[in-house]
Amino acid sequence: MIFQKKYCLATVSDSRFLSGTLVLLHSFLEHNSWFKGDIVVFTNDLSAGERQYFDHFPRFRFEEVDPVLHERTEKLSEVYDRFQHRKGQFYSLNAFKLYDYDRVLFLDSDFLIRGSFKSLFRQKGNLLVCGDAYYYKGKRRDPKTFHKVSPKEAEKLDEVWTDTFNSGMMMIDRSVLTPENYQAMVDMINVEHFKHITSSHSDQMLINQQFRDNYSIVSSTWNYRFVVSEHILQQDGVDYDGCKAVHYTARKKPWEASHALRSFDEYPEYPQSFDEWQRSWRDMLHARLVISQQK
Repeated sequence: MIFQKKYCLATVSDSRFLSGTLVLLHSFLEHNSWFKGDIVVFTNDLSAGERQYFDHFPRFRFEEVDPVLHERTEKLSEVYDRFQHRKGQFYSLNAFKLYDYDRVLFLDSDFLIRGSFKSLFRQKGNLLVCGDAYYYKGKRRDPKTFHKVSPKEAEKLDEVWTDTFNSGMMMIDRSVLTPENYQAMVDMINVEHFKHITSSHSDQMLINQQFRDNYSIVSSTWNYRFVVSEHILQQDGVDYDGCKAVHYTARKKPWEASHALRSFDEYPEYPQSFDEWQRSWRDMLHARLVISQQK
């Protein structure tokens, strides 16, 4: 008997990322017709009216953010103002609670999918991720503060990290989908742990710390970012036309007019990507309309 592996696509959303999430899911399914797994969106923010826009996606469900995780981020943000408007970033940790799956693909809600993820689902590895900007730029991080250190400062440290990763795309294998891993990261969300952290990172820092010796860096064709596009081309041999997923990090959201205005001037590939995102947005709206008329 052939057993089909259980796959899941997971993301986090709120009202600010509603349109981004819809395009993420629509574009993923458009380019991954082979995918028969579940789709999970973690949220404790979307209203009932906003949730109805997801009705047409197959094998879809919402899951509420873990109350303990939510409570810990609330307490942390009361002490550290930098997390007041970034609490939702910690909610990606919920993906590590999806224990029933063989593989979970976590993607931030500010992605546009341009190709198939089939080969990545089949690639071996406990945690497959893409290098962060520091990785591509050859910069070093202090493991305790997660902040940049100069070569001179690095000489005084027992350890420096040169291969940290971006948590916007993570292929998580069943082998690390354990209560122990999840709880360890939740336990890190406390004032004492963050007392030493000078970086503004949230979930990305915690996941790097928890899986320090248990991840593999893959090509950023799966997590293309404009800010390191030249480095990705040099190190991975991938340009915009060749990438399978675009990540609109920071202030590059194509559904935000101010972001688009600035990014059009700053990144040569952005106008094409903006048009592709808008096309996917339009196609998603039409797909919903067709399905609703058939009901």
